[in-house]
Amino acid sequence: VSGSGFVVLETQYWNLPDIKLIKFDLKGNIIWQQTYFQNKISYAQSLLELPDGGYLVGGYFINLDNSIANGGSNNDNIFTMKVDANGNLK
Repeated sequence: VSGSGFVVLETQYWNLPDIKLIKFDLKGNIIWQQTYFQNKISYAQSLLELPDGGYLVGGYFINLDNSIANGGSNNDNIFTMKVDANGNLK
């Protein structure tokens, strides 16, 4: 991450999978961490650092309202999200 540390993107599994982004300094200390899409079934797939110091995250989530059990097609939904250099969703 531009010489200032590194970022880890993960899908964490508690009750439902959430997306978590953690920024570390060069010594491995956590600078910040954010969790996104809580209470949805979401999976992180890719991370890109942007020129402004923010990040673009890609992945998919499952829409439970459109599940086969509810008469839907159970399709996954692709998403991209932008966060700033501090991990705030934009």
